[in-house]
Amino acid sequence: MVLETNVVDIEDSDDDDILFLEQKLLEDVSKRKVYSLVNSAVNKQIRESVDLCSDDSDREEQKQDSSGEDESVIEETPPVPSEDQEAAEDSDQDIQVVGSVQNPPQLNTSSKKSKMFKKKLLEMEAREEKRTRREMKRREKAEKRAARESLDSRESVSPEPGKEEPAAVVAAVDIPLPTLAMERLSLEEPNSNKSVLLNRILSTILERQLATDECIQVSNATPRTPRYDKHKESSTSKRKLAVVGEQVKEEFFNRYIEKKEREDRQQYYGGEGGEEEDAIDFTIKDEANNHVALLEILEYLKCYTTLNTRPTSSILNVIMKDFIINQNSCKVAARSYDYINQFVLLHLGRDTLNRQEWLNLMLSALRDNQTFNQFEEFSLESGQDLQSCWRFFSLVLQNAMEAFKQSAADTPSFTNNSAIVMLSLLVKICQKDFELWWKHYRPTEHKDNRDLSFPILFYLLEGRRDIIENASNSVLKLYKTYLEKDVDMGETRKLVSMTAMLLAHLDAQDNNGLLTKAKGFKLKFASKIHQIVAKSNLNSDDLYMELSLLKPSWLSLLVSKKYLAQEKEKKVAGLKDVVGGLEELATSCDVDMFACLDNLIPKIIATTQLHNIIRCYWYLVREEGYADPSKDKDNKSQQTGVLAFPGLTRLEKVAHRAPVSLKLKSDVSVLKAQIIEDSNILIAFHNQERILDESAGVLKSAFFKMSSATEF
Repeated sequence: MVLETNVVDIEDSDDDDILFLEQKLLEDVSKRKVYSLVNSAVNKQIRESVDLCSDDSDREEQKQDSSGEDESVIEETPPVPSEDQEAAEDSDQDIQVVGSVQNPPQLNTSSKKSKMFKKKLLEMEAREEKRTRREMKRREKAEKRAARESLDSRESVSPEPGKEEPAAVVAAVDIPLPTLAMERLSLEEPNSNKSVLLNRILSTILERQLATDECIQVSNATPRTPRYDKHKESSTSKRKLAVVGEQVKEEFFNRYIEKKEREDRQQYYGGEGGEEEDAIDFTIKDEANNHVALLEILEYLKCYTTLNTRPTSSILNVIMKDFIINQNSCKVAARSYDYINQFVLLHLGRDTLNRQEWLNLMLSALRDNQTFNQFEEFSLESGQDLQSCWRFFSLVLQNAMEAFKQSAADTPSFTNNSAIVMLSLLVKICQKDFELWWKHYRPTEHKDNRDLSFPILFYLLEGRRDIIENASNSVLKLYKTYLEKDVDMGETRKLVSMTAMLLAHLDAQDNNGLLTKAKGFKLKFASKIHQIVAKSNLNSDDLYMELSLLKPSWLSLLVSKKYLAQEKEKKVAGLKDVVGGLEELATSCDVDMFACLDNLIPKIIATTQLHNIIRCYWYLVREEGYADPSKDKDNKSQQTGVLAFPGLTRLEKVAHRAPVSLKLKSDVSVLKAQIIEDSNILIAFHNQERILDESAGVLKSAFFKMSSATEF
């Protein structure tokens, strides 16, 4: 007879309620179960399993045999255990069977379900402990953050539910008046000390541009051009560059020349009795798509391309055309890109590589000529060869544009489209060649003994003849397509920047370097970009970003001026026109005009170097007590230097001598009178002689107050 049943059902209980389960188990442990059997003969048929663990155990329902014998459970309260019995209490509790044989065997087995529950309980406790530790760390960080914030601001009353907390009002810090106001700049007296100081500052800025190459604004950043073994540490750097061996060329061309000499299409017929049943067409493009064979050939060629050996122009042309342009396998195109990129890194810029040989090698490879025997023959003076380069350049850009028209699902990118891979490769080759040409091979005032030379991009645009039209039909056409598609324009903007800098160099050779001159290639190129931007229907934010991303800064300046003059009928020559029209701007609601002006003002300051000139002049004249420029040894500024901008700590001994214009190292010239006028406008705001209204907006970022040359 069962006096009382006390069974914990694991299946009906909540596994997550750890506290409830632990309490139930602890209550069960405190009771001893005594079993009384009516018939001891069936003692061996009893199948009971009780697991009464002291910490986290469980009891299952007792299962009886089909014999039908009755079994009763009598509960007794056990006595308080002694110290000797502590070990026995930690183990499974004894089961006493009444009416059985003396000293019955103890049933000390545990159920599988209780073991599973114990394991799960331990895991849940471990997770709970980790969560508690994370919560404590998070709470400590929050308390530290609140303590820091409480030092600066008082505790604010929490807003009512449903109401937004008002934005904190930050009081404007009052900028004190400068103790020694900056004087106006002037060049009316060329021989005065202050005029000489100003010209020395201009000369120092030019030297800094020459040292840092900051005028090479191809992209947003201007890093140093990477050159392999620049310091000639390799023992093989002085060896002459040789072409790969004849066996390598033979192995490579056996795969292509013999197939290209055959017919473009070959018919294969089959069937019984000589009857024509099927016709299978194999084209050269299909052969090129055998990417497994192409990868093997690339690996073979890579083994023989070292620091002292180079591939021929015909091999490079085959890789560009069959391995990239006409290639459906993006893996083959990417491997080909890596091979040519490694070749350019190893050999471009080496002293042992003649500039003329490099141009002949690359321009001969960048052609659409189908005759392989004529690839090694190239002349920079040949109009036919230059026209072949122009066709190849147009083909690459046209394929990049067609990639976006044909793709409906996935956006073409470097990883899924061979045309984008070829465009990236061509831009990288042109950029590295352009940077090295600008630094080492471009005829300048300092190195007039250099031979007349141009970058690869110049010849790809078919030379000086119709260069604006060719640039408009290729580079700007690609720029327009990408701008309308709203895709990544990094490579396109690099082409635009290099083309603009090339046109500025051509204008400098024709004495049309001034930005204000109507003649020249620069203004025509900026006008065409303005037409593209104006017709693209950009909103004010996109318009501002697009104008600000144009490089170099003088190109963005010209495009912004053209946009204001043509679209808004507002002519802006300098900062004087902007400040003079503040009243009109205060009543205007044209957000596009504001976006264009927000970009124009920083570009004027960056192009004419107003920030460097004003800050350096003020620091030397007022802060350091500059009096006589001839006393360089006693000049304190020669030791402490200008704190605001680097590269102006030591002034040049020789002052700038040109009386009218300042020719920057970007081959762009600006009038000195315009520099003086714009500088005096900024000086008036720095001295707090003129103050902008609260409605001026972002103009305050340029026309701000200053207390000294180092405090603002």
